[in-house]
Amino acid sequence: MTTTDGPLYMSLHDETLGVSLEAPVGWARASSDVFPLQLLAPAEDGFRANGNFSHEQFEPPTPEGLATFVTRTKQAQLTDYEGFEELGVEEIVVDNRPGSLQHYAWTPVAMGRTLQQLLVVLVVEPGLLLEIDAATLADRADVYLPIFRRLVTSIRFL
Repeated sequence: MTTTDGPLYMSLHDETLGVSLEAPVGWARASSDVFPLQLLAPAEDGFRANGNFSHEQFEPPTPEGLATFVTRTKQAQLTDYEGFEELGVEEIVVDNRPGSLQHYAWTPVAMGRTLQQLLVVLVVEPGLLLEIDAATLADRADVYLPIFRRLVTSIRFL
């Protein structure tokens, strides 16, 4: 459901991750072994834009440890993601928690279509991150990237 100003939003709480956030009305909520919280947009063109949330450990529990985690993640992306292109990185603060937001594109061979993604990591407590991995088809990025950013900026830690 949308208005002329964009989608309508609803509040969600996830006790497992210890967060509340705003998600678009009409998006499905799911979970998997890897992602305790998944938010799935309605299918468009054979794909569902999505946001996946999980906790990750990082060591040492310092700003340098966080920087090392982000660097290792980017190295893995360069190795594992066909046609990986970093489109931007920024330091962010959400609910007084420091973190990083990375915007990138790549083309999974099996799909043959380019995705744009946001990878967000927020420090929950020393040594523990909230990781958000959000993906959309590149030709729908103008619609979904603002929604993903709102998901992230609406996060409040319980």
